[in-house]
Amino acid sequence: MSSESRPIRIEEFILALEDLTNENIESVLLQLKNLIAKLKETNAYLAEEIKADSDPDSRSLYEETIAENKQVLESQEARVVAIQNELQRRGAQQEQQDDGIYL
Repeated sequence: MSSESRPIRIEEFILALEDLTNENIESVLLQLKNLIAKLKETNAYLAEEIKADSDPDSRSLYEETIAENKQVLESQEARVVAIQNELQRRGAQQEQQDDGIYL
């Protein structure tokens, strides 16, 4: 048995959503949106550091971190879409506001 945990695959995530209440799904959606915002903020910060830092090792580390964050962003954005699809399947009404999604 591996001591490392792996992220849940999108297929497993979609199946797990079926067992959650709308309230639980709203909570997961909020967490995902916060994570996505933080990753985007981090990537923007690192991009600025790349411009300002002349050390090749630091630049390489920043670039690698940005690439890894982009993979995580894609995964988390797919989860947001899965949640939206599940809520639509349930007939839940979503109302898009400037400051978030309200159900």
